[in-house]
Amino acid sequence: MRLVFITEARFIKLPDGRFYSLESSFAMPLYRRYLENFDEIVIFARTKNGTTNEVIETNLIVSDKVKVIELPCYVGFNQFLKLYLKLRNTLKQAIEKYIDPNTVILCRIPGRVGATAISILKNKQLPYGIEVVGDPFDVLSNGATNHSLAPIIRYFSYNSLRKIASSAPAALYVTRYKLQERYPCKQFSIGVSDVVMTPITFIESPRLLLRQGTAKLICIGTLGQMYKAPDVIIKSLKILIDRGISCELKWIGEGIFKEKMIMLVNQLNLGNNITFTGKLPGGAAVRNELDRSDIFVMASRMEGLPRAMVEAMARGLPCIGTAICGIPELLDKEALVTVNDVQGLADKIEYFIKNKEFTQQQAIRNLAVSHTFEEEILNVQRKQFYDYLKRLVKQVHE
Repeated sequence: MRLVFITEARFIKLPDGRFYSLESSFAMPLYRRYLENFDEIVIFARTKNGTTNEVIETNLIVSDKVKVIELPCYVGFNQFLKLYLKLRNTLKQAIEKYIDPNTVILCRIPGRVGATAISILKNKQLPYGIEVVGDPFDVLSNGATNHSLAPIIRYFSYNSLRKIASSAPAALYVTRYKLQERYPCKQFSIGVSDVVMTPITFIESPRLLLRQGTAKLICIGTLGQMYKAPDVIIKSLKILIDRGISCELKWIGEGIFKEKMIMLVNQLNLGNNITFTGKLPGGAAVRNELDRSDIFVMASRMEGLPRAMVEAMARGLPCIGTAICGIPELLDKEALVTVNDVQGLADKIEYFIKNKEFTQQQAIRNLAVSHTFEEEILNVQRKQFYDYLKRLVKQVHE
């Protein structure tokens, strides 16, 4: 069967017709996972024309079994409003093209593309499934966005997702229980992480951390929004340096807020302590950086179940994260901090640096937990969800 995958991801199309995902998490490893259950994939995604200097080569869509349907490319709520009618018409035409007994439709939410597609599918009384990968209640709170209409958008987005989940024929959640509690599905549902963890992802055995010298902290996340709270981490590092704690931070990620964060680093005289690498190819390049580090820090203002954290755990790293959405499903309570708590984050990092035996035990514990995300284990659960959708499609068309 064919899978139509409707997503918030953005793609770049080069003049020669090649497609690249803008984020490594939407590159080929993700679609190979779906291809284990479907013969081909058709991706509906926002796409813009671009050049080779805008893409990462490893994000190339290289399979003849994967096709990209171009949706209008907007960024932000204002552009969405301007392009809404064009987006809806494009989605409607694309959906109508693929209505047949051989096609399963899966909408990845939250997001405006998925929500728009679902309204069309409901009007046509077509079966579909949803993948719930995040929480708009968190995205639009905790300082994650400065949009003047954020409180209003937050209210409507939260209620919209509750309605979408409640009425969905089937739902897959990336958390074990957090998203399910807030956005329950009345029909078939299952909790399975969307993290892709192949054998090469895991380190063989725990390694020795925090040797004499400077503690090496690492953060991974987009700087296209303030969801990952780079400002909180930078300010926390300032507190640590002022306390005489020898540490340095490396941030992997790119986005429009990068320059603003560099300005904040310079204002706080942390230029010798914080490095921004920009975007790195997924896989070995990121693993190499994780292997050079001592502690992984994620001060997110919103999350689903963070892939980057699971990858850090798989490299035997102790992790510190905010007590939000799926993160408490990954870490011990002793490794959690409150959202936007600069002082609390600094205190937690200092405790990890100074209590090496505790930190080493966290690393060992995290490596063990990461193995629960092995692809072979999760594939069995995912297959249950996809098989249910296939049966649903056949029933509707019989």
